[in-house]
Amino acid sequence: MLEVPDLLAIAIAHVKIFRRMKILIHQFAVNLFMNQSINQRMNGSMIAIWILSIG
Repeated sequence: MLEVPDLLAIAIAHVKIFRRMKILIHQFAVNLFMNQSINQRMNGSMIAIWILSIG
């Protein structure tokens, strides 16, 4: 069975990974958003990811 400090260490590691991924997704979405031509239709799923990644 895992000890409490182990669980805390695992939880902290997961939060750090999640935050890093969130930043990467946000940067990717912003780059995609900026690179899209104005006349091109935005993909609905990318807009959803972009909105979610801000929060």
